Amino acid sequence: MAEPVLSSSDPVDKSTGVYLNKSIRLVFQDALDSSTVNENTIHLMDLSTQTRVPVSITYDSSTFTITVLPTHILKENTLYRIIIVGNDLKVTQSLSGTGSSDDLTTSIILEFTTGDDLFEVDTTIEKEAQSKTLEGDLFLPSNVKALGLDFVVEKVRPKNYSSDNSPSLTGDRTIRFTFSKTVSGTPDISDEVDIDIFPLFDQEYLASGQLLKTEDTDNTVDWAYPTGTVSVTGSDIVVTFGKDLPKNAGVEVHLSDKIISTDNDGFGGMTYRIATELFPRGPDPRTVKRELRHIGGDMVRDDYIAALSLKNLIILWEQTGRSLSLTEENWARTKYTLYATILDIIEDQEYEKFLVAGNRHQVGDLNLSVDQLIGRVAMKAIRVREERDRALETIKKGWQFAISTTPGDERIYNDRLWYGPNGRYINPINRYSQPDAPIGNTSLSRQARTNNPMF
Repeated sequence: MAEPVLSSSDPVDKSTGVYLNKSIRLVFQDALDSSTVNENTIHLMDLSTQTRVPVSITYDSSTFTITVLPTHILKENTLYRIIIVGNDLKVTQSLSGTGSSDDLTTSIILEFTTGDDLFEVDTTIEKEAQSKTLEGDLFLPSNVKALGLDFVVEKVRPKNYSSDNSPSLTGDRTIRFTFSKTVSGTPDISDEVDIDIFPLFDQEYLASGQLLKTEDTDNTVDWAYPTGTVSVTGSDIVVTFGKDLPKNAGVEVHLSDKIISTDNDGFGGMTYRIATELFPRGPDPRTVKRELRHIGGDMVRDDYIAALSLKNLIILWEQTGRSLSLTEENWARTKYTLYATILDIIEDQEYEKFLVAGNRHQVGDLNLSVDQLIGRVAMKAIRVREERDRALETIKKGWQFAISTTPGDERIYNDRLWYGPNGRYINPINRYSQPDAPIGNTSLSRQARTNNPMF
């Protein structure tokens, strides 16, 4: 026998406009040693980030074909590289034929570029192509039917990547995946579905109703995670939990690519994520995205924003000696959480890398340099940090804003005036209360330049 020789590949080398959910097929002239067909010898690289893409790899010994299936949908308009490892790049293993000395001598390298997530499709499948999403933000390309993958998830309930699912989920404690075909229940479907429940921040801050686990002194709440059982009902795979999920929790369900339909059509696999309802609630993720809209904020997932907001609210609660009300929102608390969350996202190292790389098209369109873009991020970070610190000072010093009342025809003027942000007196119908106000800050002298920073 001889070393492996690649007969054909799909996609072929230097292909462009490759579908985002297309599996990669590598056909060889002769049989391969199946023990060398694995993730050590077959690599898929995302060249935009210089990182490996998680994949599952199968080998059909009857056709000498290796199938590489990415775990997640590929990114649009991105250059990818397939590396079939030979002795020249060998770390632990190289691809080999069935002979004792049939190792691949020189690695085989193929490259392809994905297309946009919207493709032209023929009229027979145009109806299925109207929507390019499931019920939520789990994106699938609109050409999914055009690939011959007729066995797909068409709907998920509840929506994924959310942050407001009630602990009872859809009301019946289930997560339901609806397929385009009837699902086979054999082999045991529960072996092909992995369920993971985890806290979004820390287990001590799970919640039930308006109670945090840290406040559960009488142990009236069972904080153990519920167990999920899996069943098949026609074209649905149903995950049923034995009791309500706690708040402030995340759920991840992975559907294996070994799931098949009753007519033996294969499924490509999928990972589904949700976050349960949060307590206490922070700012709406859309508000955070709007604040970051000029620097790619719309690319940040809602569940990521929600988890950061929860973390910042809990930290604020602990910083104030747990004296801050978790049930009553106030303007200063909302502003602190909003700006602390924005700062977390800006300062995230991986996000900064993504930010610069992901906005190259914007830089070109707007005739901006990368330095200008980085400067925009830096200025945003400075302003946000100031706003966050100002909000925290407001909470700790007890600054409050109040409107004076007017009983009958007589307007009551407050006995303390404050300078506004521009050094001018604030309208006397507004009153500010500061417990640690300096003695000079009285209506007699009015010499203090301290004002309510939240005004």
